[in-house]
Amino acid sequence: MQSDFPEVHFNFGVILRNLGRLDEAKVRYQIAIASKPDYAQAYYNLGIVLYKMDRLDEAEASFTQAIFFKPNSAETHTSLGANFQKLVRFEGAQASHNQAMALNPSYGEAHSNLSAMLQRLGKLEKAQISYVIAIPLKPN
Repeated sequence: MQSDFPEVHFNFGVILRNLGRLDEAKVRYQIAIASKPDYAQAYYNLGIVLYKMDRLDEAEASFTQAIFFKPNSAETHTSLGANFQKLVRFEGAQASHNQAMALNPSYGEAHSNLSAMLQRLGKLEKAQISYVIAIPLKPN
């Protein structure tokens, strides 16, 4: 089911995701990708939908493809890190969050996720340092 207008399917997927219709959003992102195989943002959004559906191995593959096509996306590296955290693969999570922070040092989400992970691992001093950085970047 291909389309000559991948952006239309992508945008429809965004609307469906916002409405909580994840299965339908997934299909729209897949159609966009089938039509435009290097569509990094569609891979990213597909990864978000799969993450929310707890299809973590598929989400990892989608985030990895997004990074392949757009390697400098701190947001995608952070989402991959969160996915790794949920898979209890903390080494990968830390590497992904560190990469996101290297790409965008002021990206609060990466600092916040890393802080929470360090806390969960009982590395409280490192978590505290990381939270001190995260709080002004992501005060909410």
